[in-house]
Amino acid sequence: MRRILRLPIMKTAGFINKTFKKLKRLYRHNSYLVFGLCGFIWYLLRTGTKPSRASYPCQQAAAGTTIVFLQQVAVITIGASRSGLELIKRDYEKILKALLVTVPLFLMFHAYLNYQDNLLLSKLSFQSVPIMSPAEFSQAFGEYESPDDPMLIRTTEAVVSVAYDNTVTYGTVLPFDQAQNPAYDLVWQAVEQLGFGSPENPLENFIDSSDTVLITLNLISSDIGAYTNPAAVRPVIDMAILAGAQTIWVGDGGAGYAATATTLDDTGYNDLIDELQAEHPEITIAVVNLNNPKDFNYNDHWRWVYLGAYSSFAGSGYSDADLSSYATSSDYYSKTDAYGVNPGGNIQGWFAINEWVMDATVVINMPKAKVHPIAINTISIKNHVGTSMTHPTKTYISEGTGRVAHYLLGTMTTIWYSLWNDCIWRDVLDINKTVLYTDSTGVVYPTQKRKYLNILDAIQTKEEADPPGPSCHRYGPNVDTYVVLASVDPVATDAVASRIMGYDFSVIPMINNASSDLLHPVGLNDRSLIRIIGDDINENQNHVHAFAGEWDQWAVSHELPITDFTPPQISSVAISNDATNVYVDAVITDALTAYLYYEGEVVKMDSAGDDFSAILPLAEVDFYIIAQDFWFNTQHSPTYNVDINEIPVAVPTSTLQGGLEVEFDAAGSYDPEGDAIVEWEWKLGSTVISTAMQFTHSFPGYAYDPALLPGYPPYEVTLRVKSENDMWSEPVSITVDWLPGDLDGSDLVDFADFTILKVYYSLNYPPADFDNSGKVDFEDFVILKTYYGESR
Repeated sequence: MRRILRLPIMKTAGFINKTFKKLKRLYRHNSYLVFGLCGFIWYLLRTGTKPSRASYPCQQAAAGTTIVFLQQVAVITIGASRSGLELIKRDYEKILKALLVTVPLFLMFHAYLNYQDNLLLSKLSFQSVPIMSPAEFSQAFGEYESPDDPMLIRTTEAVVSVAYDNTVTYGTVLPFDQAQNPAYDLVWQAVEQLGFGSPENPLENFIDSSDTVLITLNLISSDIGAYTNPAAVRPVIDMAILAGAQTIWVGDGGAGYAATATTLDDTGYNDLIDELQAEHPEITIAVVNLNNPKDFNYNDHWRWVYLGAYSSFAGSGYSDADLSSYATSSDYYSKTDAYGVNPGGNIQGWFAINEWVMDATVVINMPKAKVHPIAINTISIKNHVGTSMTHPTKTYISEGTGRVAHYLLGTMTTIWYSLWNDCIWRDVLDINKTVLYTDSTGVVYPTQKRKYLNILDAIQTKEEADPPGPSCHRYGPNVDTYVVLASVDPVATDAVASRIMGYDFSVIPMINNASSDLLHPVGLNDRSLIRIIGDDINENQNHVHAFAGEWDQWAVSHELPITDFTPPQISSVAISNDATNVYVDAVITDALTAYLYYEGEVVKMDSAGDDFSAILPLAEVDFYIIAQDFWFNTQHSPTYNVDINEIPVAVPTSTLQGGLEVEFDAAGSYDPEGDAIVEWEWKLGSTVISTAMQFTHSFPGYAYDPALLPGYPPYEVTLRVKSENDMWSEPVSITVDWLPGDLDGSDLVDFADFTILKVYYSLNYPPADFDNSGKVDFEDFVILKTYYGESR
């Protein structure tokens, strides 16, 4: 048997050895063709089905090898001769043999990537932060009480102010004052609509002289449209000065200290602040670089903030090794701040924050609306990446450092990198909690520690280029959207801003997950609790921004782009009133919510299908309605005036007909405005006894009780009347009072009544049953005798 098997084994081994040597020689002499062909095939396979992948790093590398390969083939082809053709034949025979090795290697490589994705999928939790039900959370930490103050983030309602003007442009002349800055009034309008002050001083109640104001910008680059324009910031600085602020800092922590410093200069901020400081020498107005670890006196000016169990990674199941920042920031989390705090290499929940952020008592967040290759859009929430430092100790640092984990390792080229990214939103949410809930020393509190306002510069936005290019949120084309948004709630701001960009925010992980924290909420993304004020959102904002990065291949199938830009329709409004309230009933189609505004007050209207209603106090007021739909499209109604209708007056009378029989009459009732009376309602207690203008009613007899002599409690009958304009009067009561024994209604108990009683006695007639015994008997004669001679 050994001899039988030995020969084929030796032949096989020899063949493998011989093949390996050939492949080795093939690789040594023709590696450029092998790798060039592989790169060419890979490039065609990946970009053929989706051209936008040409911008991906792996495709750019493949493109390079493809170019080299095609150059070599061209040289061979141009110089074709018999020897050249033989060379082509010889090389391609070797290449085909090489493919027998390389193709399985590529398949094995893809199988490995799929294995890594499946392994990561088993880790993903998609749970709220931390892993607790609301009941468990309340038991552990107590109930979170939403503040009543509309100038704080609340869990009951978020208000987003919209200012729109399709003629607005940025000012270009320093110092961007109102006279030379078309954007000035639009920003002013957006803030004024929030009602935090007067039209002349919009932040009068938001800022006072004790406040240190930090205005945070978005300065990713100096490309037009990529940064918060100083023309939009100038009116905000003026508002802070008017409100009494004595210290105003303006700055950002961009993608590197050198980049931030350069961008502050290139975008005109240094010149703007210099001019404003010279104009207002009595207060401090300064540009601050939040990446600079030193303060103006070159002292350490940063500290570590640790969220601990309050981190959004708590309970997620991820370790530091799962985070992208772990691989790119090996020394970032091992620095000691001036207070002796060192994360010891730990990442989750740790942030290096400049003390210009920590020392601020008011933070005005001024982002720029743009698309983003990972987060789909970068607006208010993500702008706070710039409040953490690219490096806590280095003055100059290259871009791309890992202060925020943008993705989970192993997911960069998969759907987990974009649509199902379960990482970046957690880190960004943590930074927002740091800004909102930590004091100047970094201690985490259960209540908001800084006043906070978002003012979004969306006058001009950025979308992905066509064809796609790198860093679209820096270098993509600009889109004129002519909008400024303002709100204390960054999540609601981003939800509405996503609508302006043509995106459904519920598909965007960073916004959709942003309200998951139950203990330190940073905002609301509940559509029914977000109230839009100011200008309407409608068909004027119908541009769907081109998608960036990996989002391009998933956006449409996951219904990210909005297709409905038609606002709800307010088709009719009816107004009525009674003696105490005004009732407004409206028919509104395709609306999710509707709000009624009057005399500085707002009422959320009740709804049942297309029928919306509200109740107002009785007063002659002007009001209007804003209806909004699921997509934040809005429509204003005209202004209506409540003209109070005077209610009719009920005038009841009664006439005793004899015994306990009474005739009632409402003929004297009237309407002050001359409207006809069309309905009558008579009640005895809660029972309706008649709906006629006139009627006769027999009452049961009184129970005889000597303790109540000489009278008995009367019956009380109530009348309401309704006029032809559907208004009811106030109820008016009349008493039915008579003397027991007065059977003929003469208001005197006399002999005639005695005669009648004798007749009723024989008939057992109920009106003569004075004691309610069920029969006319001797006791009724005793009662009549008791009252004999009495008159009413």
